[in-house]
Amino acid sequence: MSNYSVSIPENKLALRSCLLSLLQGVNDLDEQENLVYYGLGSLQIMNLSIYWRNAGLAVNFIDLVKTPTLAAWWQLIEEKH
Repeated sequence: MSNYSVSIPENKLALRSCLLSLLQGVNDLDEQENLVYYGLGSLQIMNLSIYWRNAGLAVNFIDLVKTPTLAAWWQLIEEKH
């Protein structure tokens, strides 16, 4: 659990950094690519939703798995924060 950032990303770069810290061997992300293709698992997504919700972001697991891309998640964070 220590790999997850409990703070809400302040910008898209911070979100990218958070996601890259979870993905072994991945150096960069295409904003439109499905994060599951990079190896992000459902348990990691669930944990992110819990940590971000506990930090005050009104998102849930379904919000994140509906469109698991960096671009969609950043849009969601901007809308909900």
